[in-house]
Amino acid sequence: LTLLTLLVALAGCRSREAAPDKLRPFRLMTFAGAEAPLLAEREGFFGRAGLAVEMQETPGAAKAMEALLSGSVDSIIGTYEQVLQVQAQGKPVVAYLLLTDCHCLALVASPGKGVNSLRDLKGKTIGVGAPGGQMQTFASYLLKRAGLQGDDAAYVAIGVGATALAAIEAGKVDAGVVLANTYAPLRSRHPDLVVLAETFTPLGTAGVFDSPSYPSMALIAQPEWLEQNAETAQRMIRALHGTIGWMRRQPVETIQQKLGLSSADALRMHLPRYLEWGEIPPERLAAVYNFVSQTNPTVANARFDLNRTYTNRYFFQAMQK
Repeated sequence: LTLLTLLVALAGCRSREAAPDKLRPFRLMTFAGAEAPLLAEREGFFGRAGLAVEMQETPGAAKAMEALLSGSVDSIIGTYEQVLQVQAQGKPVVAYLLLTDCHCLALVASPGKGVNSLRDLKGKTIGVGAPGGQMQTFASYLLKRAGLQGDDAAYVAIGVGATALAAIEAGKVDAGVVLANTYAPLRSRHPDLVVLAETFTPLGTAGVFDSPSYPSMALIAQPEWLEQNAETAQRMIRALHGTIGWMRRQPVETIQQKLGLSSADALRMHLPRYLEWGEIPPERLAAVYNFVSQTNPTVANARFDLNRTYTNRYFFQAMQK
């Protein structure tokens, strides 16, 4: 009877420990196309980490950051660039798990437009996902590196994916900034495609940022939330870290099938840039800061301590369990 009573008591303790996740699920927002969180949900990694996750997708990372700052979500899948931009505005957010080291954009010339170099874009139109966003910032940065001004070209919204592909192939713009899911079919259908810059490969990344590694996709939260929810943060780290390890062991066709994609070409470019390690490497953050500070006056004028833009504390704690 005494042993039975003890077992019942222990079971009650375990139930109380798990209760917070059952009472209020972990609220996660991610941007469309981020493979790791989708697979974590579909393959049960969240559940095995002891998490009940309410996940929302948004077309762009900016909306996710708005939700994080408003407190309507606990964490987001965003970019380290965003952390710098938001901290420059005096708002405390930090990256606490690094998922990829890929900027993962390309600037390509539309077929038949006679654009063969960045300098040829003066007075031309460049298609971007949305005016003023990350894609326009990337194009403006490239123009400046080529000796032009960021506004020497006009920027036109062409969306992403299929709409961007159609606009570039139809010649509605002279060039376009594209994601992997547009870049891959363009390369396949147009063998002579002029690639003005790409950051999918380490070599291409080094050509743009003077570094083969560019810390990018990250799990981001507000420091106060992390302090108050350390165990939950560690569970999320274990879930996503485990998902990435699983992804890297699978044939790309398996991931394609799991995500319901019609082609594996974009995955072949992007999946290798997911990181086996998840801690944030301080020595690699300067490449991102240099880029963002050259394209964002608010970041350039802010006084930055890069050590306050990230934390590896929860990652190391999670890996010890």
